[in-house]
Amino acid sequence: MIKKMWGKYKINRTEDIQDNKGFTLVELIVVLVILAILAAILVPALLGYIDRAKQSKYLVEASNIYKAMQAINSELYSQGKEHVSAPTFNYPEYKKKMYELTTPTELIGFTDPNAAIGYRKGGDLSDQKTVDDKHKYYEIIRLYKMKFRSQDGNEVIMTFEDGEWKVDEIL
Repeated sequence: MIKKMWGKYKINRTEDIQDNKGFTLVELIVVLVILAILAAILVPALLGYIDRAKQSKYLVEASNIYKAMQAINSELYSQGKEHVSAPTFNYPEYKKKMYELTTPTELIGFTDPNAAIGYRKGGDLSDQKTVDDKHKYYEIIRLYKMKFRSQDGNEVIMTFEDGEWKVDEIL
């Protein structure tokens, strides 16, 4: 209560404290509504970041498989052998090499029976007559429906075409 003493107003704090015992129900509801609005805004944004992070991880793993395939083909080419076709990567000796190069990511194979690896001969292609075979190489330009087991245990199907990776399916 406010009392007048000697011409000034004096506040009696003990009575004020006894009157205000806590927050009102309206104040609590307002705080809860504000928290709910913030949660509704933040949760989808955070889930989007998690999904994009997983996609990025799958792209890196697929790129590592691509590099391992390219390394195996380069090694075969250096030995004077032909490049490896998509079904050939299912042979035990190539599966073992792939596993050594890409562990813990595991190449399962290609889901489409017509799956193919597209190749392009590298080197200076502007003048084929002046480039000898020692300076050529095979570059993988297409991997169609490649299936692999990711580090997190998910099986992922991806396609590499025109220099871009695309996630086809996550199983």
